[in-house]
Amino acid sequence: MQAIDSSIKRCWKTEPMSQTPPLLVFADDWGRHPSSCQYLIGHLLDRYDIYWVNTIGMRRPRLDLATLSRSFEKLGSWLGTSKARQENAGPRPRVLSPRMWPWFSSKLDRGLNRRLLGWQLGSLLRTLPEPPVVVTTIPIVADLIGVLPARRWVYYCVDDFAQWPGSDTAALGAMEERLVNQADVVIAVSETLRDRIAALGKTARLLTHGVEFEAWEPAEKTPALLPQLEGLERPLIVFWGLIDQRMDVNLVNRVADDLTSGTIVLAGP
Repeated sequence: MQAIDSSIKRCWKTEPMSQTPPLLVFADDWGRHPSSCQYLIGHLLDRYDIYWVNTIGMRRPRLDLATLSRSFEKLGSWLGTSKARQENAGPRPRVLSPRMWPWFSSKLDRGLNRRLLGWQLGSLLRTLPEPPVVVTTIPIVADLIGVLPARRWVYYCVDDFAQWPGSDTAALGAMEERLVNQADVVIAVSETLRDRIAALGKTARLLTHGVEFEAWEPAEKTPALLPQLEGLERPLIVFWGLIDQRMDVNLVNRVADDLTSGTIVLAGP
């Protein structure tokens, strides 16, 4: 927490430290699923006036049930008829759900989203006492640099989006390169991502992911929540997160082969 707080404070180092500008955060939908950005921002709510912008995501829309379901979910948020699923009760930022065009492959797509977001967010930001520090975990807002009134831009790099299944790697790569080159501060969550940023000509500050031990208390304290774990040989070796084509299956098999006892548990969608 001190690392990201320090990184943000350095963005206005010429100002008195008692003055904290508002934060404008571009990320996945607030409350939709746990994320490192949501976790970190949740711990900054008592120190900053935070505006969280729900975005459309980065996968190409497809003719399938998942896209259809997600489309209805986004339409509901734009019309104000749906509520974000909250993983934890408590303070939350002011959540904004601006309308966006669901494609960004061509210059026309990107230009349309630049105008849509610039119009919807610009009018709000100009009412603030001072321009915000913008924090983004996604490269699809790179075209907004210089469009939105902002004091500084912080790119919080949490993944290699070129490896995402179903993504437009060429478009994402071009937008990320622009974001990296124009951002005032770049923060990477791993040495691998830091090296990727370095290859683009920018030095990133390292802020690795961690574990909140209080969230992983012994299962016997909450047995009703974990019926699937009953009877499994201990210890449990748990992967908790998204399970898709990016998972290194050979690595999982190697760990399983090397185990003398215990069970590997993959938990997540």
